Amino acid sequence: MIAAINAKLMAALVNGAGTGGEPEGILNASGVASVALGTNGAVPTWAKVLEMESNIKTDAGNALNLAYLTNSKGRGKLKSTAKLASTDSHTIWENNEMNGYKAFANDQV
Repeated sequence: MIAAINAKLMAALVNGAGTGGEPEGILNASGVASVALGTNGAVPTWAKVLEMESNIKTDAGNALNLAYLTNSKGRGKLKSTAKLASTDSHTIWENNEMNGYKAFANDQV
């Protein structure tokens, strides 16, 4: 029962309409900064991760508790993508962090 409640809560937090007592989800909130990665996504790069951080800080001022959120496919790609070059031993997603911020994966995204 707890798992089902958590799944519904996460769905609302990510994609909630913001009406009828449902919270407005991240995907429906106005003014949320985004970084284009191509029509159907693209291979993420370290430069794009840094661009994401810059856009959020610009929009949110001195926001605290920033974190990255993606789905399990995105997490897998980020864990297998070298940070700076194909020979770099560090990947973009390491130890549930990206760029010094917590990183989460949830398939509601």
